[in-house]
Amino acid sequence: ASMVTVTCITGSVVLLPYLSIVTWAIVCHRRYMTSVTASAQHLRMFRFLFFQFQPHAYYFGGFVSARGLLVCFVPVVAKNPAVQIISICAVLHLFQIASRCVRPWRSFLADFVDGILSILILLVLLCAAMSSKFEDADILIGWVGALLFLLFFGFALSAVCFGFYRRFRPAPYYERFICHHKADAAAQARYLQMLFIQKTGQGCFIDSDHLTHLDMLFDTVRCKIGSLIVYLTSDTMKRPWCAGEITITFMTHKRAIVIETPSFVPPTEEEMEVDKVHLYLANLEVKLHEYGIANPDMANAFRWLISEPNKVVMNRELIGRPIFNEMVDNVLNKHYNGNMLKALSTSRTVGRTSAKRLSAGTVMISTCPGDDEAVASAAILVHMTQEAVLEFCKAGILVLADLDDTPGKDVYKAVCSARAVVIMLSAGSLESPVQLQIIMDVMSVADEVEVIPMITSSFRFPTKQFLEEEFGRGLSGDSDVDEMRIRLTGLFKRIAVTWATASSLQVLIAQAADFTRRIPRNWKGKDSASTTATASRPRLSVMPSNVSRTSSWAKSVDLEIGSDEGADEGSEFMEEETSI
Repeated sequence: ASMVTVTCITGSVVLLPYLSIVTWAIVCHRRYMTSVTASAQHLRMFRFLFFQFQPHAYYFGGFVSARGLLVCFVPVVAKNPAVQIISICAVLHLFQIASRCVRPWRSFLADFVDGILSILILLVLLCAAMSSKFEDADILIGWVGALLFLLFFGFALSAVCFGFYRRFRPAPYYERFICHHKADAAAQARYLQMLFIQKTGQGCFIDSDHLTHLDMLFDTVRCKIGSLIVYLTSDTMKRPWCAGEITITFMTHKRAIVIETPSFVPPTEEEMEVDKVHLYLANLEVKLHEYGIANPDMANAFRWLISEPNKVVMNRELIGRPIFNEMVDNVLNKHYNGNMLKALSTSRTVGRTSAKRLSAGTVMISTCPGDDEAVASAAILVHMTQEAVLEFCKAGILVLADLDDTPGKDVYKAVCSARAVVIMLSAGSLESPVQLQIIMDVMSVADEVEVIPMITSSFRFPTKQFLEEEFGRGLSGDSDVDEMRIRLTGLFKRIAVTWATASSLQVLIAQAADFTRRIPRNWKGKDSASTTATASRPRLSVMPSNVSRTSSWAKSVDLEIGSDEGADEGSEFMEEETSI
């Protein structure tokens, strides 16, 4: 009775206040760390709790304190030596499991030492148990042993049942998995993912959103997808991860649909020979045999994929975003055996947007025409920001790559009267006369129109040597290359927005919000006379010397400023956002 009294008094006077302070410190720590006015005194006072652990495991100091208290109180509460040993072992094992899952210490050495010390303590307890004579403890040990056996059997059975359940009802489950080469088609794959989700409401996987455990990609392909969408560009089949995904699909469910782009060149029969197929891969450092993928399986998978009847070919007769919309529709038609009604029956309700004129007040996006990756980058930007932009810009967003046979005179007028012009800089921007013309146009009115450069991952800033020696080659003899250099340099001096389409969705959301903040809210616009006056200024012409002014390229850009032919048709151009 006296021991119980002493224990209660000690717990009330010492233990309870200590636990209360520790609990309060842990609960308030995250608020202190995220606050700009965090108290330095608070951090110093509780340094012993937090600073020896990693940020994600800031709470583990409370666990360590609880472990020490429990180990100390076991001999006080339990009188039987057998109960004491079993209880201390249980406490140490539970906390060792928690430490193994969280890895809380700031250094690997600390994690290692903590584990070794726990094991040594358990071995000491085991030696004490073997050398002790427990009196009147046979019944207790029997009951405890039976209970532990039941726990073991129940846990093992639960794990097996859960494994079977996850095998036949995998989660998360994706209806489609887009296999692609990130360097060539990161933006295209992301935009296809957005369109699939928009049109069907079903999950679609791309690895950019799951970069933490790349070795789990093969397990996802094996049992967590409905079908594999292989987006074939020049190097897709040469990438080890893509080759592995194709092979795993061939070895398991063989549900695949191929989208073939013009840049794809299939491997030859010699390259697909069993003893040479691994040499076809671009990165030999990734050993696919470590994941159970052998050369014969890879060779057979490549032959199966090339002869796959479910193939969709990119339609080069279209331009801009309609290319990707048609590809998605064709994939869904093949997926549902030509019955799109089944796909539409599960689709989300997507409202049809109003048509937009090539007129004043739009947010215009210029890309390198013919560059599918740049067009997809612009399409992603529109998809992610259109709703927010329409709240303050009723004219909406216009992607110039979607325009077909619209006179350049009207485009120039629209640039002069735009709310903002986005220059999507990609690998071919400085070699594209079409985009160079837009850059020259918008920089001539940069004091009146907000110019927003967006840098994609494929763009490389030009060197001084390139600007002085190589820039301007192939342009018309009357092009003022010096003035073009000045305007291009002015564009590069502006604060750019990074558009990393190969990054995760969270990164893109943050960058899209940054772009939206750059668009002027209080835009009053110009009257018709002012716009006409601005557009009538001398226009810096960009014209390749090997292209005639009657070619389709010249018609789409319309560099003959004095010609108004087709202006009425261009001004009536209507663009409709693709929707269901």
